[in-house]
Amino acid sequence: MKKIFLLLSLILATPLAAADDNVYYARCNIRVLTGFGQNKISWNNWLASSVAIPAGTPLTTKKERVERDGLYVSEMIFETSENKRYTMPDEPQEKYIRKEPLDLSTLSPEFKKAVKNAEPAIGMTKEQVFTAMCAPAYVMAGIMKVDARKTEQLGLDEIKQYDFWVYQRKKLGKKFVVEFNEDVLAGKIYWKLL
Repeated sequence: MKKIFLLLSLILATPLAAADDNVYYARCNIRVLTGFGQNKISWNNWLASSVAIPAGTPLTTKKERVERDGLYVSEMIFETSENKRYTMPDEPQEKYIRKEPLDLSTLSPEFKKAVKNAEPAIGMTKEQVFTAMCAPAYVMAGIMKVDARKTEQLGLDEIKQYDFWVYQRKKLGKKFVVEFNEDVLAGKIYWKLL
């Protein structure tokens, strides 16, 4: 009798969970600024910040009016199952979240380790590098800062059009570059003064 009750409970609970429109999954390893009592997802994704939301983490989302610098603004709130809350200014959300669970089972052991460690690996596709590293600070068409664009208001599809992804450790200093080759695979990964 207990087994039947448990089975019925699971069957009935599944559609309720699936019907929740606010449940998403972290598309990538999301770095968060935590200074001054904030938990803010920042578009420039400083590498000096630690990963606060691992790729694949289930999140609930909602818009809230929050006070920032004396003004009330609308921000997206991401909340984990452990009730940790993160704020994010309005920008393309699909860079950070997706509706379907993240499936890393098809990745090679090397690439799974790279995603877990929030690092790129030679041979990864743009989608795999994005999953491991999240959004770069800016993208370029060539290494000589050809058509350099900040990614703050760029969607994921726009970011993927570029072959040079530049990540910043912090505001000043060397930049971390992932260069994709003609096969759209990570061909070079290096630090550079740009």
